[in-house]
Amino acid sequence: MRKYFKKLIKPGLFAITACLLYSCDRYLEAKPDKKMAEPISLDDCDELLDNDNEMNTCFPAVGEAAADDYYLSLVNWEAITINEDRLNYHWDAGFTAQLNQWQLPYKAVMLANQVLQTLSKINRSTDTERYDRIRGSALFFRGYAFFYIAQVFAAAYDIGQATSLPGIPLRLSPDIDYPSERGTLENTYIQILNDLQEAASLLPAISAVPTRPSRPAAYAALARTYLNTGDYIKAGESAARALQDKASLLDYSQLDSNSTAPFVKFNKEVIFQASTGGNTALETSRACMDSILYESYDNHDLRKHLFFSRNGDGSHAFKGKYDAQINASPFSGIAIDELYLIRAESAARQGEIGPALEDLNTLLKNRWDKGHFIPLTAMDEIDALELVLRERRKELVLRNLRWTDLRRLNQQPRFAKTLTRILAGQRYVLPPNDTRYTLLIPQEVILNSTITQNPR
Repeated sequence: MRKYFKKLIKPGLFAITACLLYSCDRYLEAKPDKKMAEPISLDDCDELLDNDNEMNTCFPAVGEAAADDYYLSLVNWEAITINEDRLNYHWDAGFTAQLNQWQLPYKAVMLANQVLQTLSKINRSTDTERYDRIRGSALFFRGYAFFYIAQVFAAAYDIGQATSLPGIPLRLSPDIDYPSERGTLENTYIQILNDLQEAASLLPAISAVPTRPSRPAAYAALARTYLNTGDYIKAGESAARALQDKASLLDYSQLDSNSTAPFVKFNKEVIFQASTGGNTALETSRACMDSILYESYDNHDLRKHLFFSRNGDGSHAFKGKYDAQINASPFSGIAIDELYLIRAESAARQGEIGPALEDLNTLLKNRWDKGHFIPLTAMDEIDALELVLRERRKELVLRNLRWTDLRRLNQQPRFAKTLTRILAGQRYVLPPNDTRYTLLIPQEVILNSTITQNPR
């Protein structure tokens, strides 16, 4: 059955995905026999969700490629052959993302929905533990994909405008005739949180492999989402809950700084393994790391040597990916270091200086040369918060989080930042809260659906 299923499911689901994403007659005419493509058993559901290429490597890279962790020389920018990647680099007002930046995460959503529909037809009592794990996994993947889609194709969360700003289409059914409409930003985040909360209640504490979701992964994703909405109490609580299951940090002094890939795949800090789709601007041989960022590391800070390698022209490339890959697809999963930073920021924003510094120093003592780290202190809660955000910037380099951080921090004048690119003497600027922080939806989607375009 499984071999037969594998032969049928992939082309069938690919065709269904096309219909799902466009919802136009041109694609509906080519609708496959859905009965031939639908999973019918727990084995089939596991097989769908264990397809790493579909579920774990589908997250948009356009935000990270538009952020300020790196820069391109004119020569390297001109060498980019994908025009969308060139335009995205300097925030061209007319830039629309490639179709795959929309299509791939929504395909993961569709597969998750397919699994959830199948489970509704299976008796849970046949294997309760496995049934719950699969349902939790499907909900996690859907919520996780919705989160990343919202980071590039919906506005930054603003509690004062969330009920009026458009969100993303929330597809909750694999039915290709299910309407694709944009609700509010508030509805988007409610759905993300609902999916992740139920996932956390169903998933096991330990997954068989990090490409499968787990309970700490769900709580970590909740912490990230709450942080993004400014709910610092729940962000800290969720991070703490995840750390109850998995809290061990890497000791960077035990890693080889001479290695071209110092961090092994599935290292002990990785809670959930995922990556973005590729973006040619982020090729290791092309992207030069921001010089101000690089110089912000002390020479005894081991991240300076484990994250970066020196290029022949004196610039620096990034080699610190948490999945040991040397490619143009940033790590987009979840690791333990992020949890310490979320809990520290949440504490600092609530005026809890002691707990904030405790988490921050726990992280940093595992990042510095032994005998050289001096625990950080803060004069007040503002000082503590600035310390946390400074270390967050230095720790989570190219983790597909910087764009999200820029969007949320730009709403706070103290931390707002104007981004600048220079190409051939021309200066390009992206001010805080500019409409270009919300990318235009691919034109193919707009032309073949009733989805409204983002403003410019």
